[in-house]
Amino acid sequence: MDSNGISKQEINLLRYYILFQLSANVLSFIWNLRVSTFAGNQFNIIGIVPIIILLIIFVALTFMKNDNTFDKKHLFITIFIITIITMFSRFFTPVFSVRRMYLLPGTVNYGFDQIFFLIFPILFLAWQFSRKTVLMFCALITVSDILVTWFSVSGDPLTIQILLGIIVLRGFVLGVIGVFVNQMSQVQKLQQIELKKANIRLRKYALSTEQLAQTRERNRLARELHDTLAHTLSSVAVQLEAVKVLFETNPVEAKKVLDKSLENTRNGLNETRRALKDLRTSEVENFGLSQSLRNLLVSGAERSGFDYDENLTDNLNLLPAEISHFIYRTIQEAVENTVKHAHAKHVDLDVNVVDDIFYLRYKDDGLGFSLDELDDAKHYGLQGMRERIELLGGNYDIQSAPGQGTTITIKTELIND
Repeated sequence: MDSNGISKQEINLLRYYILFQLSANVLSFIWNLRVSTFAGNQFNIIGIVPIIILLIIFVALTFMKNDNTFDKKHLFITIFIITIITMFSRFFTPVFSVRRMYLLPGTVNYGFDQIFFLIFPILFLAWQFSRKTVLMFCALITVSDILVTWFSVSGDPLTIQILLGIIVLRGFVLGVIGVFVNQMSQVQKLQQIELKKANIRLRKYALSTEQLAQTRERNRLARELHDTLAHTLSSVAVQLEAVKVLFETNPVEAKKVLDKSLENTRNGLNETRRALKDLRTSEVENFGLSQSLRNLLVSGAERSGFDYDENLTDNLNLLPAEISHFIYRTIQEAVENTVKHAHAKHVDLDVNVVDDIFYLRYKDDGLGFSLDELDDAKHYGLQGMRERIELLGGNYDIQSAPGQGTTITIKTELIND
């Protein structure tokens, strides 16, 4: 709905009110007809005019095909007509208003039910228009009623003055009600504006979060490809260059280097397939971190024949998704190194969380290696492990020596941003 449009719900509410006042007028008309008949007085047929006008407005609103055609201008005109009918209908028939009480004995009486029927138009007006418009409307209908009453009602001056005072009081009350409702309307509209702004900020934040997630995923893919395919191709390229040099001078040595190149190519292919499989499905999401780490140990033990001890609790499944993924890939790399290179007989895995501090220790009793060989091609996965942990803001330490096995220790704060 635009700034000048009226919603379908508001039109329906207006139509229900008109139907209510129309019903009251019809009952009043029937009552006046009966009173006139029993009293033998001539009935003023002009009393049916308000009923006809209200009926026309009700039918027009009921059969309105396009809600957009009913804007604030039409609402103001409709409210003004309803208000005039309500105010001046008492002049059409002497007993139009239900006489709940008499102000003074004599010919002049005032129907307080008119205040009831005037409140609803003021509410509609105050909800859709400005405070200035509401006050001007109340002043207009008050002045109009004073003029009509002054020239139409006969009686002693005191009675007329009291009646005019009540009209002024009614206008003041309606103005207060209109200002109060208008203030509530303005507060609601400001809240709606703030809500729209908040929704816009939320959409921008969601878009930024999505873009950040995509960037992180691209970086993760880059690390996966770098740790598998890039290292393999780089190693193969160096070995093929060596084959090219040795091909003419030392064919036997060239054949050995070529065989080694083929072996590295197959290993790289297997690593790439494993990485792609991990990208397609996330075991951590399916089983949780704790069970996924157990599955890695079980798989490694089946392939290499080592036995293992583990200290894994179910509270590890409550870790943030990114930390869980990094830890899983780190242990996966460690198990693969144990299977392929360490030839270990026993593996210990201890993972614990204490006071928002994550601790991990992976130890095997395999062949071990010299830390100076970390740049060797067969240990390139250790660099990827270090990068993952450093991205979490954690500390990564590896201890190993030939014949003394390998120990990997990780420590990181879970609340680290």
